[in-house]
Amino acid sequence: MSGSGELTGASASARRRREMEALPWSVRTGTCARTGPRAAMPEGITRRGSSWRARYRNPETGRQLERSFAKQTDAIRWRRQQLEALDRGRWVDPQAGKVSFLRYFEAWEPDQVWTDGTRKAMSLAARYTTFADVDLRRIRPSHVEAWVKSMTVTTTDRPRPLASGTIKTRFVNVRSVFRAAVRDGMIAADPTATVKIPRLRKREAAMTIPSPDVVRRILDAADPRFRAFLARIHRSVSGVGVP
Repeated sequence: MSGSGELTGASASARRRREMEALPWSVRTGTCARTGPRAAMPEGITRRGSSWRARYRNPETGRQLERSFAKQTDAIRWRRQQLEALDRGRWVDPQAGKVSFLRYFEAWEPDQVWTDGTRKAMSLAARYTTFADVDLRRIRPSHVEAWVKSMTVTTTDRPRPLASGTIKTRFVNVRSVFRAAVRDGMIAADPTATVKIPRLRKREAAMTIPSPDVVRRILDAADPRFRAFLARIHRSVSGVGVP
């Protein structure tokens, strides 16, 4: 009986060996004739058809999130970035931020303890941004820069640019909205953080151009040798001649 059992086992091993030998070389060895040994699939990365899917799990919520990419390298990079953000406490749910800047402001504003004047100023600043209808997650520093620039020029509705002090006030008000969005986990970073605003000129440093009448009195009192020179300077600065 034992001999028969050993023979049966040997026959099965021989059959399996013949079946393996019949398989292609790449299947038997896990190699490809053109590319050599197959690299192990990175953790959290799978292939489905022509796309690559990256997956990771939020350890706090237990929720699994995934995203598909055309290239494996892009899938690996995105997964690594999400995991690094989780480790640093800067992770933002990819589904967050799908609300416009103005809608977020309107939901956030009622909970703020403001005076009536502050509430009016905040509302004015938020509603007149050039990105009011853009999703929070899509607003970039360039959007903020374009908005700041728009306040420094004339428009059909505004015959003159806003004063530097007004621009600064509106900028600070809008920045507070973005910082609240960061605290709420709606966006990862404040897009106003790196934006520069026009400098405020000190009142005592501001240049005042004298009127033609004042300039005439100065010229009358000046040495005749310098009258023509002074008149040319006044014309080049003010664009107005001396009567």
